[in-house]
Amino acid sequence: MFLVGIVFLIFVMLIPCFIVWVIAFRFFPQQYRTTSLKMTGVCFFLSLAAGFVLDIELEGGALSGVVAVSAFSFLWAMFLALINFLLGKRLGRPTFPPGK
Repeated sequence: MFLVGIVFLIFVMLIPCFIVWVIAFRFFPQQYRTTSLKMTGVCFFLSLAAGFVLDIELEGGALSGVVAVSAFSFLWAMFLALINFLLGKRLGRPTFPPGK
């Protein structure tokens, strides 16, 4: 039962990151697209690495780690989506409107 709770917390903390990627991929050119789940996983591992490097103190208990990882994964998703969007603009490939 404990493992089910941990998996549930991981899913809950990655929902904002997943939503960012689902929305962002609507505006990316086809050659820059991958699955939202893969990019969410990348952001999750980058947020864990950032948490270990910055040595985040868990003063609020165990759930403050969930909030910290969720915030870091959201920030990584926004940063990587912006880089991807600007890269598409710089290479002259239209990123808007979606579907064209």
